Amino acid sequence: MTASGQANLESRRHGVARLFPAAGLGACPAHPDVPAAARPPGETTEGARRCQRWTLAVVCLASALLLFNVTAPNVALPAIAAELSAGFSAQQWVLSAYALVLASLLLAGGALGDRYGRRRLFLLGLAGFWAGSLLCTLAPTSGLLILGRLVQGAGAAALFPSGLALIAAEFDGPARARAIGVWGASVSGAIALGPLLGGILVEAISWRAQFALAVVLVLPTAVVGLRHLRESRDSAATRLDWPGAALLTGGMVLVIVLIQRGNAVGWLAPVTLAMAGGALLLFGLFTLVEFRSRTPLIAPALMRNPTFLGATLVAVVFAAAGFAPLVYLTLFLLQVRGSSPTVAGLEVAPFAVASLVVSLLAARVVARLGVRVSLVGGLVLCGVGLALMLDLGAESGGLRLLPALLVFGIGAGVVNPTMTVAALSTVDAAHSGMASGINNTARQLGIAAGIAGLGAVFESRLADGTGSRLAAGGVPGPQAVAAAELAASGDVDGAARSLGRAATALVPAYTTSFSQALTIVFLVGIGVIALGVLVAAVLIRPAGAPATASVRTGGFTVVGDAGGRPTDATCTHLDQISPGVSPGTAQGCEDCLRDGGTWVHLRTCLSCGHVGCCDDSPGRHATGHWHATSHPLVQSFQPGEDWAWCYPDELLLAPRR
Repeated sequence: MTASGQANLESRRHGVARLFPAAGLGACPAHPDVPAAARPPGETTEGARRCQRWTLAVVCLASALLLFNVTAPNVALPAIAAELSAGFSAQQWVLSAYALVLASLLLAGGALGDRYGRRRLFLLGLAGFWAGSLLCTLAPTSGLLILGRLVQGAGAAALFPSGLALIAAEFDGPARARAIGVWGASVSGAIALGPLLGGILVEAISWRAQFALAVVLVLPTAVVGLRHLRESRDSAATRLDWPGAALLTGGMVLVIVLIQRGNAVGWLAPVTLAMAGGALLLFGLFTLVEFRSRTPLIAPALMRNPTFLGATLVAVVFAAAGFAPLVYLTLFLLQVRGSSPTVAGLEVAPFAVASLVVSLLAARVVARLGVRVSLVGGLVLCGVGLALMLDLGAESGGLRLLPALLVFGIGAGVVNPTMTVAALSTVDAAHSGMASGINNTARQLGIAAGIAGLGAVFESRLADGTGSRLAAGGVPGPQAVAAAELAASGDVDGAARSLGRAATALVPAYTTSFSQALTIVFLVGIGVIALGVLVAAVLIRPAGAPATASVRTGGFTVVGDAGGRPTDATCTHLDQISPGVSPGTAQGCEDCLRDGGTWVHLRTCLSCGHVGCCDDSPGRHATGHWHATSHPLVQSFQPGEDWAWCYPDELLLAPRR
């Protein structure tokens, strides 16, 4: 980078820095401007660990609030509709607006955090999420509630990737794996508890309490974050691909609006066809821009990778067919079964619990069966779970749903982590952050598209079925159609008033049609899942080491991930092991010895033989050697230990036997 370019970059960083200083109140010193953790001069081990604990706590709480706001509003929709006179389309937007903005801005949020500082963007995202939550809490109309959800999504897009990056910068090696495991558990717990806790808040206080919870909890989280989070950024980060971000966002918004408005304006109407053509044009231009950009949002190499492409498509399919059907199942429990919000949350809880438990065991399944078989098997189980929910009726109790939700949850627990493994297993370390961001973007896009698409099917079938049954009961055709459309749009009371004396026929016609429309939604979901099975079977390739690995790996092989669990991932740095490298010393860490120390927990660099110490605290000399030299592989120098570790790939290695 030229001197003028570096000066321009620093001036922009300092512009953002005026909002949030790099170190909060002097409690935790900022990281040096490096892409990973390194202990600042003068910091003690206890000080480093204190910052680690606070960072993990702040990021976990903030991330849990984000995911709680994905699932909790499901059980609040009837209450929102009643108080704000929100029709069915508005209810869909309450759910999908958040996911749509999050999907659209997630990649840009990660890139901005790398360049301008993850702490700053995290705190900006927290402020945006608080403002959106406050607007949702106070919203007097459905339009302002949807606007609040859009603001929430924008804040989440800044907060979510920056939070993970802060954890990655604060922790090293196995400690990082444990920290990310805690983060994953907090996120999964928030998703699982969302409908139940949301239902309790709706019944005990109001639907507004769901959003007020974030308003209350974000404030102390921000205070702790200002004091204890420390800044980190990627010194190699370049300018953001603004044209690519704008084109991708525009294309995704057009697709969701098209799907959501298709029923109302007509699927072959000029405006619908224009939106479809515009979306295709924007996606095509995005592809051209990415192939020509020096800093693409999505590297062209990833677009050409069949396994990565397959994993991304499976993420969209799974999110669409794995999340959206649960939205309409929850509405069925609330409106047809007559369950309270709390009971409805309890009734869908088996899905979340099964998914959470199985996801913790998924690594063992993948290690035994491989990524492709695990994905296909998990998707098939999801399809079976949906099939077991066909033909639900008003009399269908919790026991009728229990086996279906358990099977569905088991399948989701296998698919959810495995598609991330598939996405990351075929990219090098330089593209791992980008690959993870694309995978998360695909999930959020799938949620938004699934709610919109399946909602369009549901509303259409509900209106047709209710109108036909009213007409069969003697209601004049035009009056039956008008009442059915009102009921399907969410205004059941208005539909009853329009029928006059025939209003008594509405409830049985509506509830029966609701159950049949839900069956159609599940059938469409099964079809989408079948498409995902085909994609996984055709595009996902079995992972394996390069054909020349046995010649060039220095006799090492991958035996586990960062947590020591079996993995199909391939280390991309095994060819950098120098044959016959000798340790630089047998007396202790070379850097510590210069200061008169003899620190243990030693690692030997497999590229040059440097001996350095390493433990769970940031900035130990073995890690520092990697940051200084980019030598990726070390081997334990402790008596009786022969394992090795790859820093950039975060994989555990062992000598071939």
